[in-house]
Amino acid sequence: MGTFLGKEGPLWERVFHDMRVTIEIQGFPSVLETVFKAMIKAKGNLPAAAAAKMLFLSADRFRHKFKELSGVSYRAACLNIKLDIAKTLLETTTWSVAEIAAELGYSERSKLERSFKRAYGFTPKQYRNLGFPKTAI
Repeated sequence: MGTFLGKEGPLWERVFHDMRVTIEIQGFPSVLETVFKAMIKAKGNLPAAAAAKMLFLSADRFRHKFKELSGVSYRAACLNIKLDIAKTLLETTTWSVAEIAAELGYSERSKLERSFKRAYGFTPKQYRNLGFPKTAI
């Protein structure tokens, strides 16, 4: 397994493009766009304190403003990014669910499976079995 979120890899470009389109469609202020880019680069693992520091805010103030501007909590946004990346990896790679979970910073495969099922109604394995063409990365 190699890392897929290198600076210029094709999967990184797809994930970043998809998230950028979402950001532009929802009309987030440019200040949040900067935070979203950092969140994506960190694969959804950017602590709120680090994001707050980028904007010269306290972590509490940042969380409040983030929710006010985006409509979702910072924690939920990080989870959504992780799950979007997991979905993309399931669609485009042959990596195991355990490898994807490890790449996204989950300590156990079951934690990814639980979050994925809660969000999409399928386990990662069931989602993959829907029949997306795979490519090796």
